[in-house]
Amino acid sequence: MALAVGLATPAASIVYLMQTDEHMVRQSPVIVYGRVIGTAPARLGDRPATDAEVRVEKVLKGRLPGSVVTVRQPGGVDGGRLFQMMGLPMLSGGDRVLLFLEEQELEEQEDVYRTVGLGLGIFFEASHMGRRILVREAPHMASGGVAEERTARDSALFRRWITDRVAGRGSRADYLAAAPPDGLRAVASPYTLDMWRCYDTLPPPPLDVLPLRVLRWREFDRGGTVSFRVYGHQAGISAGDADDATKAADSLAAVKTAMSAWNGAAASVSLAATAGVGDPPPTFARGAWIFLEDPTANPSPGVLATGVAAADCDQPGRHTIPGTDVKALANVVAKIETYPLLASSLALIADGAVNDFVEVITHELGHALGLAHSADPSALMSGATVIDGRNPGLGTDDVDGINYLYPVTGGARPSPPPAPGPDPEPSGSDCTLAAPFWSGPTGGFTVRPAPGRNSVSLTCGGRTTEYMAENGLVTRLVESSCRGSGLQLTGAAPGGWYWQHGDRNAAVAPLVCSEALGGPRAVVPGGVTTEVTDDGTLIRHDTARLIGIVPHLAGNECGEYVTPYWQGDGGVVVRPAEGRETVRVRVQCGRTYSTMTPSAGEDGVVAELVEKSYCTDDEGNPKEGRLTVTGAAPGGWYWIRGEANAAVSPLMCADLLGGPEAVDPGGVVSRSTEDGTYFEHEVNSLIGVVPHLAPDAEDD
Repeated sequence: MALAVGLATPAASIVYLMQTDEHMVRQSPVIVYGRVIGTAPARLGDRPATDAEVRVEKVLKGRLPGSVVTVRQPGGVDGGRLFQMMGLPMLSGGDRVLLFLEEQELEEQEDVYRTVGLGLGIFFEASHMGRRILVREAPHMASGGVAEERTARDSALFRRWITDRVAGRGSRADYLAAAPPDGLRAVASPYTLDMWRCYDTLPPPPLDVLPLRVLRWREFDRGGTVSFRVYGHQAGISAGDADDATKAADSLAAVKTAMSAWNGAAASVSLAATAGVGDPPPTFARGAWIFLEDPTANPSPGVLATGVAAADCDQPGRHTIPGTDVKALANVVAKIETYPLLASSLALIADGAVNDFVEVITHELGHALGLAHSADPSALMSGATVIDGRNPGLGTDDVDGINYLYPVTGGARPSPPPAPGPDPEPSGSDCTLAAPFWSGPTGGFTVRPAPGRNSVSLTCGGRTTEYMAENGLVTRLVESSCRGSGLQLTGAAPGGWYWQHGDRNAAVAPLVCSEALGGPRAVVPGGVTTEVTDDGTLIRHDTARLIGIVPHLAGNECGEYVTPYWQGDGGVVVRPAEGRETVRVRVQCGRTYSTMTPSAGEDGVVAELVEKSYCTDDEGNPKEGRLTVTGAAPGGWYWIRGEANAAVSPLMCADLLGGPEAVDPGGVVSRSTEDGTYFEHEVNSLIGVVPHLAPDAEDD
């Protein structure tokens, strides 16, 4: 099995004028909180799109016809060509989200919605320092001086504030929270390239088999030119009494000024612009297009400009950057659109309107050429643009990036992206992460490098290998028994986990600070197969398709044990505490709960099924809940059932939980609570629970 790591987000190419939360609430007919349960291909007129089915847990504003809402997003596969609205975060199965919605205008009557303001209307829920927060992936924003622009939101407090505002009650905005210090993703170098995983069918195949490729135009390698057809004109940059022909000429001249910046930065780049004549082409015709204030467009609030790109996912379009071994895909469509809100924003600047328009177009052209956002704040391709009447032009970082992407064919090879400096030495608070049980022959791990680092080091079988992060993550297969040393990682942040293959399925378990291991061993009932090391126990039951790893956690001794994550039904395996013959098991799903007092069998072990109808919904889908056990000795564990197999995880003391959320590499079904994350991958029969271990517990 190779773990799918998900489709890399293409270069962010949506320009927003940040909206206040108050404005978003007023503009949105419907606001919901829930979880994405699946996606499917769809259409928006002649355009490919993707439908996300969201199971609604709470309607904060408006009314819906049912408990599941369809949210349609632009982008998808059509005729072997992959289209993306660059910078629009796509909803995927398992995401827990807060969505600001409005009905999608369609020719046929359907109960379909879209997000208000594209990415502005999407908040993803995550865990940070034991707190549930909502984070918006809208990195490129034209600053409107809005206080909420760069902050995360406490999930519960923000939802309560929205409910109060909708009801007309005054409520203090006390929900702003500090965002994670490394943002949503770390970067490995100041300038970054737009990375795609190309596929030509829906649903996508396991994405681990698809290499990451940069997106670029091949015309420049042959000395050619990419010519953009420009339709319409940009209001706000011509004199108010100018006729349409003059406005169109002024707009075309400004676009050419933006192109001259890139043409002058790289000898091989040749962009041109001509006025569009006649009817506009089909929405996604092959070629390059700029539509200025397209009258047929129906933008959402806050959107100034968007960009769309496409790649043919066939073999002829695949190549490498000349002079390198970097894999690439040929860009076949580039479309840039501006919207009326840009005109009103430019009008505020007056004499600087042309400069701001040129800056926006130059930035969008950088994305169309294949550059993602730069970590250098002085770069034009950085993730923030201020409408202030000044166009700073390209920075050194922008020039370095475009010359690496488009080297002069046959000439000297440009310098590669700036190499990160040496990783800092681990501080005294860092720890070596260890797999509690590892026997091979194959498995893998997924981690995020520690702050300030761009790589992690894996020690397996006495051999140490360094792995660089890709999009802020390191996800690797391991094909070794790691005899002698086990599997250990240094330089990784908390929240990493690993998987271990069995004969039929694969177990998931947390990577744990080595100092936090060596505690009581797992309870072993009859009927299961086990393999045991000092640090963990692998448990299998082939008939029940049960597999899992129970770490031997130090300090995991308390009067009440909890499940890091519980859903549906399953069971518990514990040994009563000394002097007891029974334990007390309490299960709660929603507002319904019940208790049991099972007794130990002849072997002194309680192995109790937990099957509660109220832990599934009317359609049989599992609902999240909580299970606690009191009166048990250390070493207990539990299992929960998935669609085809069952996961094993330790019963834990509550004070060991509440730490960083498990790393989500994409490509897997994941569901999170404050204390743990459930992962499942049906194709590869992977299943497991990763407890959110508290950092202070690991330091102990």
